Amino acid sequence: MARPLPLVPGLPLLGSVLDVFTDPARTLIDAYRTHGPAFRIRVLNSEVVVLAGNEAHQFFQSAGERHFSRHAFFATFSGELGVDEIILGAQGEQHARLRAALKIGFCREAIAPHVPAMAQAVRDQVLAAKAGRKLALMPWLARLAYDQYGILLAGRPVPGGFGAMERYVQTIMEVASKLWPESLLYRPDYRWAKRAVFSHVRSLRDERQRARAVSSDGPATLLDALDGFRDRGGTGLGDDDVIAHALFGCVGAVFYMKRAIGFLLYELLRDTSLLARVTAESDRVHAEGPLTAASLRLMPVLRAAFNEALRRYPIQLALPFTAANDFEFAGYDIPAGATCYVSSVANHLSDRYYACPYAFDTDRMLEPRSEHRPRGAFAPYGMGSRTCAAAGLVEAMALTTVATLLHTAQLELIDPPRQFRAVLNPLPGPSSRLAVRVVALRDNDSRRSTSGAGGAGVTIDQLPDVLPMLDAGQLESLLASVTTRQFAPGHPIIVEGEAADEFFVALAGSADVFRARTDGAQRVGHLAPGDYFGEIGLLTGMPRSATVRAGPDGLRALVLDRQTFLSVVAESDLMSGEVARLVHRRFLVNSLLQAMPSLDEGAASSIMPDVALQRFTAGQVLVRQGDAPDAFYIIARGEVDVIREAPDGVRMPLARLAAGQFFGEIGLLHGVQRTATVEVAGDSAVEVVVVPRAAFQRLLRTTPGALTDIVGTICQRLAGSLDG
Repeated sequence: MARPLPLVPGLPLLGSVLDVFTDPARTLIDAYRTHGPAFRIRVLNSEVVVLAGNEAHQFFQSAGERHFSRHAFFATFSGELGVDEIILGAQGEQHARLRAALKIGFCREAIAPHVPAMAQAVRDQVLAAKAGRKLALMPWLARLAYDQYGILLAGRPVPGGFGAMERYVQTIMEVASKLWPESLLYRPDYRWAKRAVFSHVRSLRDERQRARAVSSDGPATLLDALDGFRDRGGTGLGDDDVIAHALFGCVGAVFYMKRAIGFLLYELLRDTSLLARVTAESDRVHAEGPLTAASLRLMPVLRAAFNEALRRYPIQLALPFTAANDFEFAGYDIPAGATCYVSSVANHLSDRYYACPYAFDTDRMLEPRSEHRPRGAFAPYGMGSRTCAAAGLVEAMALTTVATLLHTAQLELIDPPRQFRAVLNPLPGPSSRLAVRVVALRDNDSRRSTSGAGGAGVTIDQLPDVLPMLDAGQLESLLASVTTRQFAPGHPIIVEGEAADEFFVALAGSADVFRARTDGAQRVGHLAPGDYFGEIGLLTGMPRSATVRAGPDGLRALVLDRQTFLSVVAESDLMSGEVARLVHRRFLVNSLLQAMPSLDEGAASSIMPDVALQRFTAGQVLVRQGDAPDAFYIIARGEVDVIREAPDGVRMPLARLAAGQFFGEIGLLHGVQRTATVEVAGDSAVEVVVVPRAAFQRLLRTTPGALTDIVGTICQRLAGSLDG
């Protein structure tokens, strides 16, 4: 028989209201440690059931949402956004559909083109703040977030509208969280703000639709992505859903971002050593050019500090639900209709995962410690199917804001509290009394560069550290659907004006990009191996903005269909350049595994940074007899002839090798000059995976089976030549 749920002790009439409002995270953690993973907590005349800790996290992951409903909890919130169902309250297929639409608009790939403008918006606000002026931190950060979100929404800075948006956002969040009664929604100031906000967003959408009707050039915006979304059945979002979810993003930007950035800035400004590390990191990145999405990847200390702020000061304390049916959890009966909060916040501050969990320690989020890696230890954006669709946007906005602030100005806290803690209003956040001062603008013009590169980004092997939410298994499954396609010289690969349905990564050959003009097609670009194309139309759902034709040698490309590409960039939060590098790497790894069956994928992947794919055309020599050995070759496509040249010039054919076979190993194994010439066979091009000498020798040292594969192949060739 199930036990009755324990009740957290509280005051008469008030219950635990004082504890919840003054330190909500510690209240939940103390209750979890005292009562275990399930308990009741009373706030005034309301009582809720809390499922807490790693037990709750695992239960939710395994049970999914079959025991829970969110519709009733978020019905009012949805109504104030103008629809019957917002993503927060949607269930099942409708939730998956809305999530897919938002993930495309909020992913890093969609945000990336706007990062320089977002950074400039922050810089403009800093320059407008006079040195020595006191700034209330939370309202200032809300304005910075509003300016950045306007750029993501409309593709340009959006002046005006902040006052109405702030009133609208604060009110619906207070009501949606059940902190204040719904009667607030009938106040004249709120009704005015709501009308102004809806009018503002509708006008921005009309502007974007007019702009897209004229030209499909330029980066996609969130409104473009929402308008262009199509599910697998080809159905898009309705007008009300587009407006509602554009507003939903603004609610999150203005309301959530000021809290997330506020906690981070507080910790940075109170720790001079950490501040110096992050400022130096930001200055180094800015020295390469304007801030970009790629350069945001190059600030590991800032990213670690942000993650530590999310851990130490969890904003999303719990996921609220209504119990859809009776169920049992941890030996307790949970009745249908109960208001339930599923919380993993206890994991964030648990000594099971973290050393001194209440200390702010950025290095715990960096290698080699990585204390946040165990499953369930770090879940700042929710869990399972309820992981926030805007996680990529949150990190991009936070890093852009802080990196720009620290590079542009010297800031200091004004009268910081002796005991700092989050207060509930209605989500946890720094006190509204927290203030900063712009001590001085930094003289950083000499460190600025106009190179525009902003850094090349991280390597593929670093992505799990950059993206802690990256699901490697899911990503591998998606990349398994990549195909290889050959285009003949001059063949149109994509055609201007046609629907966008594929993403391409050039493997070998070349292609040219053309735009239609009144006087005929004009060549506007050239694509070489390693380049990628086709991503813009996939994000916006708009027709192709240019024609791409294979070059004089044709083009061989890796191809992802639209749904696969959108799934990768949305769910894994990768940018298109990173997707291109990943699928290219997958192609090379598969070539190695085919040639050397004893290799495991880890060993093959370990040498990928040194490996390249090269293309040779008819008649070209890949290896010449007598040359010094410098690489090992695996044939990815086409055929080669192996030829022994006698001193008198007579050429003796030894073998013809095809895709999956290799050559060049003898010189590397024995340290002798090349014993034969290898050249392209026939009239077709050949592509080979080139493994440099150092990487080849490292592979042999770490994977003894690789040598066995090579020796076995040599023996087979010798046997074949003797039989002939």
